[in-house]
Amino acid sequence: MSKIELFLKELASALQIIMLYSQTHPKSEEAIDNIYKILREILESSKDITIGFVGGELVYDKEVFFELSKKLGVLTKNLEDKGIEKMIFKRGVSKEELRKYIGALVEKVESAEDFSNYFSHLALEHIEIGRIGISKEKKKIGISKEKKKDGKFNVVEPSIYENTLETISESFKGILRGESIDFYDARRVIKSILDMVLGGRWDLLMLVSIKRHDLSTFVHSLNVSVLAMVFASKLSLNKENVLEIGIAGLFHDMGKIAISQRVISKPGILTEEEMRYIKSHTILGAEILLRYVDSLGMLPPVVAFEHHLRYDLKGYPKVHYSKRPHFISLMVSLCDCYDALRSRRSYKRYYPPEMIYEIMLKEKGGLFDPWLFEKFFGFLGVYPISTIVELDKGWVGIVRKQNEDDIFSPEVEIVFPPSKKGELISLKTHPDIHIKSSLNPLSSGKDYLPFL
Repeated sequence: MSKIELFLKELASALQIIMLYSQTHPKSEEAIDNIYKILREILESSKDITIGFVGGELVYDKEVFFELSKKLGVLTKNLEDKGIEKMIFKRGVSKEELRKYIGALVEKVESAEDFSNYFSHLALEHIEIGRIGISKEKKKIGISKEKKKDGKFNVVEPSIYENTLETISESFKGILRGESIDFYDARRVIKSILDMVLGGRWDLLMLVSIKRHDLSTFVHSLNVSVLAMVFASKLSLNKENVLEIGIAGLFHDMGKIAISQRVISKPGILTEEEMRYIKSHTILGAEILLRYVDSLGMLPPVVAFEHHLRYDLKGYPKVHYSKRPHFISLMVSLCDCYDALRSRRSYKRYYPPEMIYEIMLKEKGGLFDPWLFEKFFGFLGVYPISTIVELDKGWVGIVRKQNEDDIFSPEVEIVFPPSKKGELISLKTHPDIHIKSSLNPLSSGKDYLPFL
């Protein structure tokens, strides 16, 4: 066990002892003595140490303490409750400073902001806490909104896509150069996306993504990650598993990043040699990601290798066994295909969602696991939330809620004509009203974007 791991273990133990007894109890004093001794030994060879807490995991340098994080629940819960994403201990820290910090961690506060204010009053010169931020050149992550006269918010631009794409592209390029992944940033941005997913506004992220034409491979990777996390959350997987699936979805096409963009984006029919070259991205991606198993885990290389195998095993790469792909690989395969069809590409026209469903339905039981296919479109619907639709009465509406019993009949909020504006209609209970077609948000439906 490394000294950092030992330090974290003793820190968690000290917290537990103080919570059971009190800060002045002899057992608490002994625990603080132990942890202070370890900390001083670490700082003898380092000016300071920074320990991160990202996505429920404790991280130091390039090492993620997956198993340790699970065991130190008392520590991770206190860090999460108080909004601490990094702890910095500097050389020269005194035992009294450490005692005050540990005492602060066990204090009950209403919010992370309250704790930040409380901590600042302690005036600890050699201990700092904070969030794992982004560089000054980057914008603050979040959704930019402007308030309209009617009091409703109009989404202008989810800047989270800009920041996330920048971080992701740098991570991918670093991997290709054989460098260490900045796992702090990679995990942080996916956790930020996950928070939006769980907040129910993933549809806005997907809408913004179709405006992006540069960094298209990274946009696709991020979209697949978003869809995979939404899918996993709808299957009631826990947050930790959802995050890991998001990471696997993000890196599923790692091999394509290493393949010439000229071939991937080539209009027209590919030659047999070019097709073989592109298909090799599954093996190439797995080989690349296997170098990073210690930080990323085994799921990303497995998904990279298997996401084109197909449910019926008639895909690629060719395998000499009859075992079906991993459950997560089959999930990512669905998300991968869906986003590839919905995204604008240089070599095909825009596909409306109803056409995408019909195309994918033909592959149910072949390319796609039948059960997963039904679950996927059960939560997504044929017309996803925020789809702009034209009804057969000449009305225009926005899909607001899905109906899993009838994926063709969601709840729609009418935005045109003015006399019907704001009316919410469930197409399931109004069999006389049907969706005539969806409207492309970048062309025929762009006038209705403010209603999203």
